[in-house]
Amino acid sequence: MGYPFGNNWSDGYAAKSYVYKPAWERDIDYSPDHQRSSSAMFVEERGQDIVCVLQVRGLGAIVMRAQTDWRSTDGQLDFKGVSTFTKDEIGFTPNL
Repeated sequence: MGYPFGNNWSDGYAAKSYVYKPAWERDIDYSPDHQRSSSAMFVEERGQDIVCVLQVRGLGAIVMRAQTDWRSTDGQLDFKGVSTFTKDEIGFTPNL
């Protein structure tokens, strides 16, 4: 059925302007702030180094590295750095 331009008795044969609303076109929001995501955290110990990977599905990963010192009396970690990797930099992975 075509667009009702007002050529029927129910609206008094009043003309209406055409409104462009194709069914195939949708308003899709690609903003990562509005997309649902799930995350995971992986911690790996490599001797004195500790590597923590924070995965955010659909966006990428954040990698943090810290170092422990057995001589430390308070048990604090010495923070060494952080890296960010986007989904495009990592490449295709089925779970990311």
